[in-house]
Amino acid sequence: MRYESVLVALTPTAVRDRIRKRVEGIRSSKVEDGFEFRTNSGLLVGTVSPATLPDGSTGSRLRYRTSILSATAAHAGRTGKELREAVSKNLVRD
Repeated sequence: MRYESVLVALTPTAVRDRIRKRVEGIRSSKVEDGFEFRTNSGLLVGTVSPATLPDGSTGSRLRYRTSILSATAAHAGRTGKELREAVSKNLVRD
């Protein structure tokens, strides 16, 4: 599985809330330091956790799935990219 990650100028909770509103067919669950996102079939498509941004402020790191290995994984890859798009206006350069 291949994942990419981006920094986001939002808290993990705000990222989760934005993804819930904008991406259909996603379940989120609390994990130790953030949230994970799964398709309704249970495939992991992303995670969000706290991160320090380059300017020293607190934000989040969103990891999202990009690999395409099968029809199910292709759907997960598209869904993972939708996670990124849901927070695209708040991305931060590393």
